[in-house]
Amino acid sequence: MIISPAPLGVMAVEPSLFTIWVLAAGFGALGFWSGRRWIWPGIVVLAWILISLRGAHEALTDPVSRPAILREEGMRYVTESYLAHAISIAATVVGLAWGVGRWWRRRDASRE
Repeated sequence: MIISPAPLGVMAVEPSLFTIWVLAAGFGALGFWSGRRWIWPGIVVLAWILISLRGAHEALTDPVSRPAILREEGMRYVTESYLAHAISIAATVVGLAWGVGRWWRRRDASRE
């Protein structure tokens, strides 16, 4: 017998804030470190974070689920979801900028 999570509310199928922050920290750190060392894996991590942000944005702006999320968790859930994604994107972009800068300096040094 399959039991639908619908009677439990919309937050039964949405990730908790703890899960969102852990994933954001993990992907932000992974993007930062991989972007510093290798550029392509950093770009892949950034793409993954942006896909995750798109999914979260769709869920948080859905006309049916948004009022339920606000009723069950409040505006704090929405704000922290976007903030966690922004921090992981910023960490990945900083790592990529660092990696591109290292690559650029090595390229210039090899030309001299």
